[in-house]
Amino acid sequence: HAERQFVAGDAGLQFRLLRPLFRVLPIELFQELQLGPLPLLRNAGRCGEVSDRFGRIDVFQNVAGVNMRMPMEDYTPEEFDRIHNINQRGVYFLAVAVAKQMFGQGGGVIVNVDSLNTYAPIKRVAPYAMTKAAVLSMTRSMAMEWADKGVRVNTIAPGFILTDLSRKLWARPNMRAWAEANTPQGRLGEVDDLVGTAIFLSSRASAFMTGQVLRVDGGFTAGVMWPIDDQ
Repeated sequence: HAERQFVAGDAGLQFRLLRPLFRVLPIELFQELQLGPLPLLRNAGRCGEVSDRFGRIDVFQNVAGVNMRMPMEDYTPEEFDRIHNINQRGVYFLAVAVAKQMFGQGGGVIVNVDSLNTYAPIKRVAPYAMTKAAVLSMTRSMAMEWADKGVRVNTIAPGFILTDLSRKLWARPNMRAWAEANTPQGRLGEVDDLVGTAIFLSSRASAFMTGQVLRVDGGFTAGVMWPIDDQ
C-alpha cells in the first residue's frame, strides 16, 4: 500500500519536499495548544480523522516548536508555559495519539525533532532547550515502550537552519559570521538539508533503528572549532 504520512506543526516548511513522495494530510493541530489541556486533547483526538480518511497512518513527522530568546530570569509564567505546552506537551500527546492508531494497524514510524540544544544548551533560550531535552528523552522512552508494538521512534536534531522564522536572526552579520565560523562545513543549513534524513528515518532503510537521534548540523556538534589555522 502507499505510505500514509501524517505531519503536524511547521511541517509544510520543514519537510515540504516529502509531499511528492508521500500522501500528506496538512492540518494544523498545534494552533490552540497554548490554551491548556482541553484544546490539546481535542487536537490529539483529530488523529482519528486521518485514519478515517486514509485508512492508516504509516509515518508521523512531529515537527512543532516555538522559541523566545531572552535571559532565563525574564520569562513570565505564561511565556514559559506556552513554550512547554507546544514543544513538550503537544509533541508528547500527539505522538501518543498517533501511536495508538499505529498499534491497531501493526506498527508505524514516528519522527520527532529536537535540537542541537540537546547536545549543549545555547544561552538565552532556556525553556526551549529544556523542552527539546524532553523531546529527546521521550523519544527514547517511546522507543523502549512501543518497539514490541511495531512502532519505531527516532528524532532529528537540526543545527542552525535558515527558515522564515530565523532569517531575521541570521541576517545579523555577527551572528551569521559566528555560526559559519563554528560549523565545520562553513555555512548555515537549508530546509532541504533535513529532507534526506527525514526520508531515511521514515523508510524501511532504517528498519533496525529506534530511539536514536540523528544530528543534521554541518558538523557543529562534532567538536570545538578554534583559529589555529589563522596563525
